[in-house]
Amino acid sequence: MSKPEKIMCDMTEMVVIDETNPRRAMVRIVYSQIINIAFDPCTETGFFRQLPSEKISINLKNREEPIVYYMSKDKENWEGYKAQIRKFCKQNRVSLYDNLETK
Repeated sequence: MSKPEKIMCDMTEMVVIDETNPRRAMVRIVYSQIINIAFDPCTETGFFRQLPSEKISINLKNREEPIVYYMSKDKENWEGYKAQIRKFCKQNRVSLYDNLETK
């Protein structure tokens, strides 16, 4: 059974599950509230060792800290999240920093 998606994109808004506070909340974000979105490589700790991973950071105008998602917590939906976000950013002219692409 697959996990429910934490990031869902529509034409002009995103609905995300914010896990930064103890009470998980569903947040609706209109494209005009987004400063930028970044895909970055990172390392995560798992079973006493560092594992290479990826993260998605969504920087918003009304929040000091970004909303961050890590690949290890939702591997099943990860590629879908990246595809949705790329399409959303292109349609709404939101800055996307994709630091995962190799040249």
